[in-house]
Amino acid sequence: MNTSETVAELSKALIAAQAEFPEIQRTKTVNQGKFQYKYAPLDGVMAQVRPILKAHGLGLIQGVTGDFLHTRLLHTSGEWIECAMPVHKDQPNNQAYGSELQYKKRYSVAAVLNLVMDED
Repeated sequence: MNTSETVAELSKALIAAQAEFPEIQRTKTVNQGKFQYKYAPLDGVMAQVRPILKAHGLGLIQGVTGDFLHTRLLHTSGEWIECAMPVHKDQPNNQAYGSELQYKKRYSVAAVLNLVMDED
């Protein structure tokens, strides 16, 4: 994880936001043979946390640079924290690449905000 030189203001805001985050709703179900699990899709997660982030002067941006998806949590003070997750450009087609990217965007948001979004 990378951070700005200081994170004092961002830390205060994130702690306050985390105290307000709801239990993330798992609205999608996947059936894989005899296994079934529920998860929270990215759009649903963002709908639940975005108003709280905004209220505390926080925002998220994500983008790909080279072989990594970067997820940065920003604060109005200019402070930030960022995590990076590898992405594989050698997918068989654009749809596979998009699926991987969406999956990793969801998990990166969970990591940077410390959310629980899937059943263990």
